[in-house]
Amino acid sequence: MKTFPFILHDILSDPESQNIIAWMPHGRSWKVMDKEKLAMVICPKYFSHSKFEHFTRSVNGWGFKPYKKDGPDCRSFCHQYFLRGEIELCRRMKRSTYQSYIPEEANGAEEGEKVVT
Repeated sequence: MKTFPFILHDILSDPESQNIIAWMPHGRSWKVMDKEKLAMVICPKYFSHSKFEHFTRSVNGWGFKPYKKDGPDCRSFCHQYFLRGEIELCRRMKRSTYQSYIPEEANGAEEGEKVVT
């Protein structure tokens, strides 16, 4: 089973997706041009959902960082191991693990003490 980064490489390599989601010209980041079409057309084709929020959660969970500065790369996403034409680098990518915190009063911890599960 392919992980999200490998599937995203497939999506970005599909010429039919280029008006919806595409690599930036330099190949170090990618950008979503049409959120609605991504959810309606791309997500159902590659994933078991059709929600942009689920796609975004995967992007964040795999460590992609957004470019926030003004310029041509603004609102594109990058990862050191996610480069156009270098799909084998995706093997180095790891999904983040989330830690949930239980309120102190719910688990008998001392006041101000957080318990990680």
